[in-house]
Amino acid sequence: MAGLPAAAAAAAAPVLRGFTEYLAPLNYQGRTHPQGFSVDLLRMLAAQAGLPLEVQVLPWLRAMQMAGADQHAAHRRLQAGQPQ
Repeated sequence: MAGLPAAAAAAAAPVLRGFTEYLAPLNYQGRTHPQGFSVDLLRMLAAQAGLPLEVQVLPWLRAMQMAGADQHAAHRRLQAGQPQ
């Protein structure tokens, strides 16, 4: 019974959803799931926070729209050069 509250808390944890665009090798759609440095980094952060994570690679505009409509979403655009 001692593990029950922890299990209930894990079950109640929101699923963090990450949206990003194709920008290999930082983020891209692999054969079975999203891959790349930034995807790996997001997975490590979610694991340390104890949050389940789903990542989708989408066209940037669609990723921004989906992330804006989801309170548990994260989005990040990685690009070289000056911030816009």
